[in-house]
Amino acid sequence: MEKQSLALRPAKITIAQERLNIQTDLSDQELEKILEYLNRKIEKYIGENTNETKKRLLLMALDISAEFFDVRHRYHKLAENEKNIEKEISTLNNLLQQELDDQKASES
Repeated sequence: MEKQSLALRPAKITIAQERLNIQTDLSDQELEKILEYLNRKIEKYIGENTNETKKRLLLMALDISAEFFDVRHRYHKLAENEKNIEKEISTLNNLLQQELDDQKASES
């Protein structure tokens, strides 16, 4: 489903206890889902043994990237499966049509 292009609007968000002013074309619901996701990721790494923010953010980025590539892989696999299913349906449809044509020919 393609997203309609919306005008940017100002929004105030909070990530990791930091209040930010941004411009976004996302709806409030979409923005809230993203913020919840990012805040869960940040919370996960704040508890790590390292005190260095940069390392925690790198670990978080790696984790998010891994999830992204996993989802992308699953999407491509589903798309491939869909193509295979469409081919099988087409083959079965052709066989059925051939059988119907043969029956009509034998009745004539």
